[in-house]
Amino acid sequence: MLRSSVAPAMLLTATLLSGGCAGIPPDRGFSAVDSELAARGLAHAPSVAAPASVAPPAEWLSTPLTLDMAQRIALSHNPALLAQFAALGIAQADAFDAARLSNPRFSLAWLDGSGGSQITLGLAQNVAELLTLSPRKRLAAGEIARVQLEAGAALVGLAADTEAAYYRHVAALAGRALKRAIAEAGEVSADFAAALYAAGNINQLALDRERAAAASLGLEAVQADVEVAATRAALARLMGIGPDLDWQIVSALPLPASGEDATDELQRVAGAGRLDLLAAQRAVALLEDALGLTRSVRWLGDLELGVEHERDGTRLLGPTLAFQIPLFNQGQGRVTRAAARLDAARAAAQTSAIDVGHDVAQAQAAVVAAREIVARYRRTLLPLRERIVAGSRQLQNYMLTGQFDVLQDKLALYAAYDAYLRALGDYWVARANLSRAIGAPLPSAALAGAGVDPAALLATPAAPATPTPAHHAH
Repeated sequence: MLRSSVAPAMLLTATLLSGGCAGIPPDRGFSAVDSELAARGLAHAPSVAAPASVAPPAEWLSTPLTLDMAQRIALSHNPALLAQFAALGIAQADAFDAARLSNPRFSLAWLDGSGGSQITLGLAQNVAELLTLSPRKRLAAGEIARVQLEAGAALVGLAADTEAAYYRHVAALAGRALKRAIAEAGEVSADFAAALYAAGNINQLALDRERAAAASLGLEAVQADVEVAATRAALARLMGIGPDLDWQIVSALPLPASGEDATDELQRVAGAGRLDLLAAQRAVALLEDALGLTRSVRWLGDLELGVEHERDGTRLLGPTLAFQIPLFNQGQGRVTRAAARLDAARAAAQTSAIDVGHDVAQAQAAVVAAREIVARYRRTLLPLRERIVAGSRQLQNYMLTGQFDVLQDKLALYAAYDAYLRALGDYWVARANLSRAIGAPLPSAALAGAGVDPAALLATPAAPATPTPAHHAH
């Protein structure tokens, strides 16, 4: 009679323990992160059991890197991927545990006395977990989705950081090319001045001025080498590649995009798709669910159902039941703790929503300002500087001004070229920051026209009337 009453309970426990044994996916759910990135137009290498930590394939580095390829390398080889992969693994492990009951508890007692020995065997299972199994599985699955959103947000940020580092390096290369060409021109000018001095056409002071100017230009070229090395290292770190790998990158900065995105569209994209904001909102939903579960089971403690076998001359077999009496603790602390966590998550989500709006507005203002600075260089300052140099040369031809005055005007023009390239680089870095702010590539990412070649700037004749096409054409 007792055996038959215990059998169904133990059979139920065995069924629960053996059911739902789906394992942890080999990629720990990284494929869902890949899908989020693909939905945002970010190229990402297919997920594997663990993110790659070795050098990217040789064919990826065989040609000058484009922005798309640099981001692809970063999104598949940056060591920070391992941290996101580990977080996904923890969430998957928690979900795996939440979908299962705890292991049954086996007990053994062996009592020996003057009247003989007594052996008691017991097997018990905490069936209170059965009542919360479904909501625990639901919460664990929601946590996996939240962690996937956080991982996706981190990778979107990595792509934006890579874009900014890419353009900083391109700008540094363009600036170095310009400074090297200017330094070579300075050396030629100094050599020519030395020839004039030897012929008695200029005095020592004029020669020293030419040599000092050439030396200053040479120092700026050396400093440009340092900036190139720093920006190259920063980009390589983001791509997850070492200093021993040889790779090249284009040195022509692209012209500004044909137009910028509307504020309403940027705010809409950020509010609907920024993954860190979605993760914060998902955390609120999970904690609301968790608070409801905590309230519903606040009176429920451990509830163990089992069977016990005792042998003391005779054999006894029967079911056992053990449960907690909520006498001193009715779960008020658990409810209060869950409610406090929910309040903190709601505050964090509201803060994130406010921050997103301000991030987009601030980043967009920086793009607008950077675009205007570039436009003013192209529209006003560079044509003026070129006309000044042309006018100085004309006056020099009529012997109305000196060689040093012409040199100063040329140096001012070269400085304007350099500042123009820096402003162009700042514009693209500002767009990368705006991309980070909305959590996706900008809708207006298509470029308009070719890039600005530093050599073309110096080769442009300084016409006194019309702007040159090298940096004014759009």
